[in-house]
Amino acid sequence: LDPTTLKEIYDDILLVGTATGAAAAAAKLVESIKAEVAAVTKVTEGITESPKVFYALDNTLWTAGPGSFVDELLSLVNATNVGAMQGDSAAVQPYFQFAPEQLIAADPDVILLPNTAYTSVDEFVSDARFASLRAVKEGRVVLIDDVIVTRPGPRIGQGLKTLAAAVHPGAF
Repeated sequence: LDPTTLKEIYDDILLVGTATGAAAAAAKLVESIKAEVAAVTKVTEGITESPKVFYALDNTLWTAGPGSFVDELLSLVNATNVGAMQGDSAAVQPYFQFAPEQLIAADPDVILLPNTAYTSVDEFVSDARFASLRAVKEGRVVLIDDVIVTRPGPRIGQGLKTLAAAVHPGAF
């Protein structure tokens, strides 16, 4: 299973439920995830700010582009995915590696770092190459629990809320 959208995540949960004789439990789980997603989007759809967000997948500047479910999640929390703004080279790539120069040129408002690759925000902000970035200057580099955001499974609703809270602090 390799879902690339929320719908595919739901479909995969239902498929596994059916295959394991737990179709009713799977359907109940999907409904609960949909309720979590709806609760988050109810808040984020009222937010007018759509900050430019760089979502780091690791400490080598891999990111999520168009066609990834992370890009879909960023849209749902009213954020502009920097990885989806990189023109034709990234247009067909759901995941790819940024060069430091690309990140500097994109100058995101928020940078999200995975806690599986970074132990602290200081590991990123102490890199002199990134000192001029808006997110660094404004203290909007955030360490997040990336496992619940980047793993397309039953905790994706919680992951969406984690993402929304990191992008729009104070809204949750």
